[in-house]
Amino acid sequence: MRGGMKLICNSIPKSGTYLLAAIAEYFGFRDQNIRFMDNGTNVVDANNILIDFRADESLTKFANLEQQSYAPSHLSHSPEVANHLRNSEFRHLFIYRHPYDVLYAYVRFVTLSKSFRAQSEYNAQLQDRMLSLFECDEQRVVDVYQNMQSAFSFEKNLEWLSEPACFSIRFEDLYFALLEAEKGKETKLLDDVAKYLEFEKPWSASEFFSEVYGRGPTFSSGKAKVGRFASLDTSLLKPLIDDVRFTEIVDAYGYDPKGFVA
Repeated sequence: MRGGMKLICNSIPKSGTYLLAAIAEYFGFRDQNIRFMDNGTNVVDANNILIDFRADESLTKFANLEQQSYAPSHLSHSPEVANHLRNSEFRHLFIYRHPYDVLYAYVRFVTLSKSFRAQSEYNAQLQDRMLSLFECDEQRVVDVYQNMQSAFSFEKNLEWLSEPACFSIRFEDLYFALLEAEKGKETKLLDDVAKYLEFEKPWSASEFFSEVYGRGPTFSSGKAKVGRFASLDTSLLKPLIDDVRFTEIVDAYGYDPKGFVA
C-alpha cells in the first residue's frame, strides 16, 4: 500500500459504514476515532461512544485525518467536498443501499440497538420515542420517512455515483461478495477494492470474510441483509410507496421502486 494515503469510508446512514471500516482495517488502515459529518466531526472512544462533537462545516476538518488512517463518515455530496477529496492523498469509498432498506435498517437500529442508545443522550431519547409512540415498524418507517429524510441526503448523495475520484459500492453487491468470500471464492469487486487501495500483499477470500464480516460496532446478527423491507406490511406504508419523488430517487440509484412491494 502506498504510504501517505488517507481513507474516507463514506455512506448513506445504515448502508454499511462500518463494513467499509472493517475492510479498511483489513487492508492496513487504522481507526483514528474521528467520524466526519457535514457539520463537523464526532470524536469517539474505542467502543464508538461519542466523546465530543467539533462543529466545523469547513474543509479544514479533513486535515485532522492522519496518513494511513480512515474515517467512517456521512458526507453528503457537494462540489467543494468532492473537489477536496480528489486530492491525491485521499481515497474515498462510498457505499449505498436500496433506500427502502436504508429506512427500515435505520428504524431497527434506532429502536433495538443498545450501542446506538449508549452513544449519546439524544440517541437514548430518540430510542425511547420510537418505542413509546409507535406500535409497529411500519409506523416507525413512515415517521422516519416523513420527518427525518434530511438525515440521509438521498438526492445529494446521488452525485457521488458519478464522481470520478470516488469508488462507489452497492451494499447488495458487497454483501454477496462477502458471502462468496465465506466460501473461499474471490470476486472482482473485492479485487477492485484492494487495487483501489493499492494493497499489493496476497490475501485470501476466507480470511477476508472472517476478519471483516460482523466486525463493526453497529453490526446486527443474521444474514438476511438484502430486501428486508419486503417483510413489512406495505399497506401501512402508502405515504412512502405512493410518493412519486421518492420512487424517482429509488430508480435513480438503480433499484426497482416496486421491487419490494407485494
